[in-house]
Amino acid sequence: MSEVIDTRQAALPEHPPVALAYRAMLDNDSVVIIVDNPEPLKSLHQMGHNLGFDVRELKKDDGIYVYIQKAARETEVTKHLVLLFDSATQVFLAEKLLKQAALEHKVIPTPREISSDCGLSIRIPQQAFERVREVLDKRVTVREHHPA
Repeated sequence: MSEVIDTRQAALPEHPPVALAYRAMLDNDSVVIIVDNPEPLKSLHQMGHNLGFDVRELKKDDGIYVYIQKAARETEVTKHLVLLFDSATQVFLAEKLLKQAALEHKVIPTPREISSDCGLSIRIPQQAFERVREVLDKRVTVREHHPA
């Protein structure tokens, strides 16, 4: 289901575009918000991403069209790896380095079927493995990696 919300030329809309978009995103797979100024764009992008939506915009002569669509489910498109470390300290250092490099990752409890040593691991997209290795190289030792 999709919804189009046109906020152009509304002197003082009853609800700001971001609030209207939020309500629409809760009930729809895709939303188009049309605005006449760039002020709400950053908030629309941030909110969309936080709720698991892909957000893109298109500037036209009659306004800015913000297309917000539910992102494909992670489990359907992305295969992951679980990285194992010798200690929680190593996990947290690796997390810090991955954040600084803006690489997608998530600290997770180590699945017991993989290891019973350190209780924390980091899950990464499989396609990012080489880049993650480069970032962590010589600073943090990844003991093992396994498919998630």
